[in-house]
Amino acid sequence: MTVIIEEKPKVEPKKEGGSPVPPSGPEGGSENEAPPFGELAPRLELAIAQAGGPSAVARRAEMYLSTLHRYRGGRELPSSALVSLARATGVRLEWLATGEGPMQGEAAPVLAPATPPGHVLLPLLEARAAAGNHGGLRSDHLVDFIAFSESFLKQTLRRSPQNLALLTASGDSMDPTIRDGDLLLVDTSARRIEGSFIYVLAIGGGLLVKRIDLRRDGSVILKSDNPKYAAEEVPAVETPTLQVLGQVVWQAGPVRS
Repeated sequence: MTVIIEEKPKVEPKKEGGSPVPPSGPEGGSENEAPPFGELAPRLELAIAQAGGPSAVARRAEMYLSTLHRYRGGRELPSSALVSLARATGVRLEWLATGEGPMQGEAAPVLAPATPPGHVLLPLLEARAAAGNHGGLRSDHLVDFIAFSESFLKQTLRRSPQNLALLTASGDSMDPTIRDGDLLLVDTSARRIEGSFIYVLAIGGGLLVKRIDLRRDGSVILKSDNPKYAAEEVPAVETPTLQVLGQVVWQAGPVRS
């Protein structure tokens, strides 16, 4: 695997008399020459293993798993992909590219632990989905992983684990169905509005959890399960600004008196 790093041509200094100074580095090579696959491969494999494996790394790097496998197998690795992989695995870019310095900086991201047999790890995001009046999207950073039974996800919920993510609800507009602090399991592939299901959506810079009804004229109604909150209508001309992020397919929270 060859790392492609674009850089400006280096102007070689000249000795007195006009002869160029021989390039530095072993066998006349440039000190800035990209490391060959044989040198980079062990660090890449170590970083991937410590970050939870290829599937977890590909998801965080927003990269197809097949693409990651090709990079591991020796395909040319562009600098943009190298940066993405360094961020996804939580290692320093300089260490991954050259092996110099510590593997990780002072603030390493949360990495996936070992997966229990028969389970899959789902990412818990820091973003709080506001089940209230237009709460804001705070962040989409990964904060933890939670293990779910693979058979429960596939057979009971009939959902693909690779499309699932966890969020925390904030607010009381969806009481008693969803309460403040409940954990929400969101299918990010289910973005088509159907029936009267509960969705996570982005609107006006905020992240909301609402029941959504689609009308024939193209407008949508955002409903709250808590009767003290009135329904909101989004006109058809404004629906293009309504970004459905996924459907809530499961939720959990503490037992309340």
